[in-house]
Amino acid sequence: GDIDTTVSEITRIIEELYAVSDEVVPCFPPRYDIFNFYVQEYHRRFYTLFMGFSSLQEEAVGPSDILLLVQWVVKDYGILLGRLEVVEKELTPSLLEALGPLVSIYCSRVSKLMEEWAVRIIETDRDAPPDVIEGQYQTMSPVHLFDIVNTQFDIAKSVKAPQVIIGVVTEIREALLSFQHHLVRKIELNWRDLELEYIIALVNNNNTCYDFATDFVEKVSTALPDEHLATIDFD
Repeated sequence: GDIDTTVSEITRIIEELYAVSDEVVPCFPPRYDIFNFYVQEYHRRFYTLFMGFSSLQEEAVGPSDILLLVQWVVKDYGILLGRLEVVEKELTPSLLEALGPLVSIYCSRVSKLMEEWAVRIIETDRDAPPDVIEGQYQTMSPVHLFDIVNTQFDIAKSVKAPQVIIGVVTEIREALLSFQHHLVRKIELNWRDLELEYIIALVNNNNTCYDFATDFVEKVSTALPDEHLATIDFD
């Protein structure tokens, strides 16, 4: 939609800098540093544009649009500027900073989605009797829960922006704590009506969730540098 068109237009505008380098720069003395002037002015225009996106109403921008913008900044912008021998990290202010509010919106949507699914998994967990897996009663709730966890994490990881990964992992952690809270509350309120096999399955599910959570922490650890990893509370 509009975001796609805008990103394509920005890419085209950046390519104008080739003409600046070839045709405009030779017309000015080197001390004017005219090329870097143009680069910085274009960069400021992009920053203002992205700030405009961040000020949109939450319902006006979809999750895929947010990820598209972040991914373009993280992956494409530096490559496009690099071809012009411009170091993107030396430009200020950072375009990712402009997208900060959109990243927060995306993470809040992940939080809402995870919360809805966690409640739904608990509500439907007794629709089928527990399975016997390797001689132990278990239900499918840990599998369903961590399927969602890993899907959301993989989407965030694909963007390659630490801000997005940290935000999503933080919301996942809160969703897992919420799942635990809702499940304990359900057991406290309904334990007299629960079949013994189901209660045994819930105990075994804890071990499965622990294993899945350990694997998830390992995935996060390999996706983030240590300085970013230190900002996440896994306890």
